Amino acid sequence: MREIYRRVDAPSPCSEAWEVTDRDDGMSIVSAGPLRGTTLRQLMEERGEEIAGSRWKRNAKNLVFPVLVKIIDAGERLSIQVHPDEESARRYGGEPKTEMWYVLDAEPEAYVYAGFNRIIDTAALERSLKDGSIESILNKIPLKIHTAIYVPGGRVHAIGGGCLLLEIQQNSNTTYRLYDWNRVDKSGKSRPLHIEQAIHAIRWHDDSPLSLQPVLQEKSQAHTIWEILTCPYFSVKRIELSDGKEIKHNGESCHIVFVVSGRVNIEGGLIPASISAGTTSLIPAGMKRYIMSPVSSSCVLLDITLV
Repeated sequence: MREIYRRVDAPSPCSEAWEVTDRDDGMSIVSAGPLRGTTLRQLMEERGEEIAGSRWKRNAKNLVFPVLVKIIDAGERLSIQVHPDEESARRYGGEPKTEMWYVLDAEPEAYVYAGFNRIIDTAALERSLKDGSIESILNKIPLKIHTAIYVPGGRVHAIGGGCLLLEIQQNSNTTYRLYDWNRVDKSGKSRPLHIEQAIHAIRWHDDSPLSLQPVLQEKSQAHTIWEILTCPYFSVKRIELSDGKEIKHNGESCHIVFVVSGRVNIEGGLIPASISAGTTSLIPAGMKRYIMSPVSSSCVLLDITLV
């Protein structure tokens, strides 16, 4: 984050930056304009449909913003873990979490694990945890820039070291840790595992795609738009922008714009914004017309909307 996106405010080391978040343990705050200093939670409570859109209003179970966007800077491999899906969260508790990773940078040997590579039952999983062979039963996916990986709730997964990812997820912080590579802290203590909860959460027959193949949606001299993923909770598109593009929509969803490379100007609201690479902007659903223009010759954006 510090080297590629010049996030000089990030402490060293720094493994995560929560970009758009409506949680008590991490809250987004408006950075400019007449609402500067207002939290996303306050906006959702006072202007939820104007911020998130009519789709959110139809599906909302509460006033909380439904997705969380973060940057993950993995210097070393993370634990093997799983999050509950909607069904297991209803049955056993926790917050459901489906997520997607988009690779912003990766060292040559970088990888992630996602899903089992064979039919596995509880007994086989427990044996692999006991003898330390669990990585041999997981799909190991090599990474390169612009790779996208889908991790629905219930899929066992782990992020390897040497990669910088954008993670788009349901607004959840429930993680069940299966295996942590036998690591201990300075006092010799290992982090707690949650094997019983994880076994309840695992989707044992998981046939969802792993690596996502972008689908070309629109192409012109000014822009190219690729659909990366549409799942029940969010949709993600990649926009390659070489000239100004007017965006019009019907207020069904906000747009969360993350600048992968380059710099973009966003005009149409009260305050024009200039967004640099590695920066995230939440464009409210009530802003139904705006123009995005690259400052340099071209830029790459991710556009996240609610489903």
